[in-house]
Amino acid sequence: MTNRKDKKSSIGFRFLCIIAASVMAISCAVLCLFWHSSHAQMEALLQDKSRLALQFDLAIRAYVAETIRPFAQTHTDADVFIPEVMSTSFVARQVFDKVRKEFPDCIIKFSSDNPRNPNNQAGPEELRIIEYFNNNPKAKTWSGKLSMNGKAHIGLFSARRMKSECLQCHGNPTDAPASLVARYGDKAGFYRPAGEVIALDTIAMPVEKYRALAAKQALRASLVVIVGLLLLLTVVYYAFQRLIGRRLLLIAAHFKKAAKQNDTNVIQHLHYDKNDEIGTVIASFNSMADELAESTTSIDHLNAANSQLQASQHQLQTANAKLGRNEKELRQNMERLLRFNRLAAKRELRMQELKQEINGLLAELGRERKYKNEAEITEIYQSRHMGVEQR
Repeated sequence: MTNRKDKKSSIGFRFLCIIAASVMAISCAVLCLFWHSSHAQMEALLQDKSRLALQFDLAIRAYVAETIRPFAQTHTDADVFIPEVMSTSFVARQVFDKVRKEFPDCIIKFSSDNPRNPNNQAGPEELRIIEYFNNNPKAKTWSGKLSMNGKAHIGLFSARRMKSECLQCHGNPTDAPASLVARYGDKAGFYRPAGEVIALDTIAMPVEKYRALAAKQALRASLVVIVGLLLLLTVVYYAFQRLIGRRLLLIAAHFKKAAKQNDTNVIQHLHYDKNDEIGTVIASFNSMADELAESTTSIDHLNAANSQLQASQHQLQTANAKLGRNEKELRQNMERLLRFNRLAAKRELRMQELKQEINGLLAELGRERKYKNEAEITEIYQSRHMGVEQR
């Protein structure tokens, strides 16, 4: 349990988590952009295909109306109408029926709310588009997403409005060619006023097929991104461990070993062979170890000097105590000496008095003085007495 916690709290694990989260966030953003870009490209591709198909349809219609039908009319009676060569819708439908065999999911038709061919009957969405064109006379085409036959499609519609030259076949049945009425009846496709939208050139491309293809590509891209992410994280992890993780573990182990040493003078240096940030840390540690050893040596010297100083202080205190005892003895001796001096001085004075008395008696007896005169005796006494007092 402890090892798991240590791994989760390690720098390598947290660094890997940060890298993984960052890369995953970037990958998700890239995949989302890829998804939206794929859908946008898919829709653009379908719209291009729709425009291409519509242009083919319109080109076929134009060729029939401008070339084939005039040629057929010059070779037939006025009351004869042959749809296979004169009807632009009929010819275009025959062509696109063959195309739909190769692309069965695509809808290419001539949609009308009242067609002569029941296969051209407009569905609910197409009827709404016809209503849109009738409400917007200047609009020529409409494109967008819609549901047809229960499936999502991207549709492109071109409005076919009633023109004056078409009234013969789509106006009053009495004015239409007899062969046309005989073939389709007098209801379907007739009674159309000029300017009204009588049909749509409909091109609708299925979306689901291309969405599935886009989803498949996105899934493939996601798998590639995931595998690339795993490889990247593996490379980052091993690169981190090689460049940083292992070196930090060695440094941490060396620090623990150094912390347990009692003798700081023998801390070993760390070896480093790269002048990077970790190399700078190792160099700083080695320099700190040298300074610590020097500081320890200086502290040992200071401790020795302090011990010597304490011993000297003790000796000085002992000497001071002895000097105090000697001074006390000296005072006592001085006091005894002063007392002795006083006694000696008194004795000397008494002796002087006695000598003076003897000299006085000898003088009365008419004899010569035995002792010196009083001035000399006094001077001798005073000199001796003052010398003792000064000491």
